[in-house]
Amino acid sequence: MSDDTIFREVDEEVRQAELKKLWDKYGWLLVGAAIALVVGVAGVKAWKAWRLAAIQASGGQYEQALDLIDAGKIAEADAELKTLATDGKGGYKVLARLRAAGLAKGDPAAKVAAYDAIADDGGLDRPIRDLARIRAALLRVDHADEAEMARRLKGLDQPTSAWRHSANELLGLSAWKAGNAKKAQGHFLAILADPAAPRDIRARAEQMRALLEPALAGDK
Repeated sequence: MSDDTIFREVDEEVRQAELKKLWDKYGWLLVGAAIALVVGVAGVKAWKAWRLAAIQASGGQYEQALDLIDAGKIAEADAELKTLATDGKGGYKVLARLRAAGLAKGDPAAKVAAYDAIADDGGLDRPIRDLARIRAALLRVDHADEAEMARRLKGLDQPTSAWRHSANELLGLSAWKAGNAKKAQGHFLAILADPAAPRDIRARAEQMRALLEPALAGDK
């Protein structure tokens, strides 16, 4: 047997002895970590399963509320939506809150206030808050002055906004109502120049553009 072979065997024995010492000293930590990992994975899977079931249950509640609305049972639907808006899971909680705002009883101001509360809720995603701003502005367009509408829709008419088409339509209507035909035309032309504008909004913008032409011709 060569010296190299002896040295390798000795080194192997030393390594095994050192490993045994390490196992005797820290083995329980490794076992504990392995158990914790298994338990952790199982816990995550269980939580995900519970979360999915809860979201599915919330979806069922939301559908039930919509069925109640279709059946004309507004009071029952309102109660169901408000419960879901408080206790619901996933996106259904926000959807229920938006739908409940639309069912607000009494003066339209109650609906506006409900939408404003959603728009001011910093815990919600920006697109949802902006949608609430659009809905509140839609309820106010016949009564608000240009300054209020500009405040409500500030930034939503910009090219990067997902709600730019609706915002431009509302701002255009507000300007038209105030007798500012040129400003109104600008908002409607912005809609017509945008290839992504929805068909129905584009059609209304074209009608308003044609309606405003006489007034603009008279200003020249």
